[in-house]
Amino acid sequence: MGLGLFLVPVLGGYLFLTGLNYTRYGVLRKSGYHLFFQSAIAGSVLVVIARLMVVFLNGSFPQIGTLWKSYVPFDYSGTVALSVLLGFMFPYVANLFYGKGKAERRAATESGALIELVISESLDRQKLVELSLKNGKSYIGFALGRKIAAFGESDIALIPMKSGYRDKDTHDLVLTTDYISAIRKCLNGKIIIPDFRYEDFRIVIPMSEVRSVRIFHPEVYERF
Repeated sequence: MGLGLFLVPVLGGYLFLTGLNYTRYGVLRKSGYHLFFQSAIAGSVLVVIARLMVVFLNGSFPQIGTLWKSYVPFDYSGTVALSVLLGFMFPYVANLFYGKGKAERRAATESGALIELVISESLDRQKLVELSLKNGKSYIGFALGRKIAAFGESDIALIPMKSGYRDKDTHDLVLTTDYISAIRKCLNGKIIIPDFRYEDFRIVIPMSEVRSVRIFHPEVYERF
């Protein structure tokens, strides 16, 4: 098997690892040789499976092997091609039993990305979150989309409902701005803004600027 045919199974392994919910987030956080070797190992396993399938097909349906050889006259080309196909198709089947949300939470827990974990939980429960930033500013709103960082730090997109600041001495939350009424007026047509969507109010905050995040319960805040 030439170098080119050797590298193709690595591609199959990469497709498998990055397509499978169970492994994709952990793998994509890696780089360089770690990612290459893991892809090579996964690709080697796929090659073995593919080779067994090719041997079976050649024994049961020899005309398929003959037809393939007439178009691709390279040794082991069928095995290599099938291994890449398996690397592409296997994750679709496996992901039916291991959902994306579960995989994201697992990846965030293992990597210590607890802020991302709380954001993911807020989406699952459809709850407000409070983001406290390093500059003292605080935002309360609904997170947009689920984003567990694959290639390092991610950003957080939020539709703010209220904002304020944390008192520098007591660290109590002081709310100063209410976005809810403005959003309602725009949605109800009381304020005419062409082509308005509520997502236009979104803010994007770099993860590096976030000091803390928590699920926010308005009833608890008002009572205590």
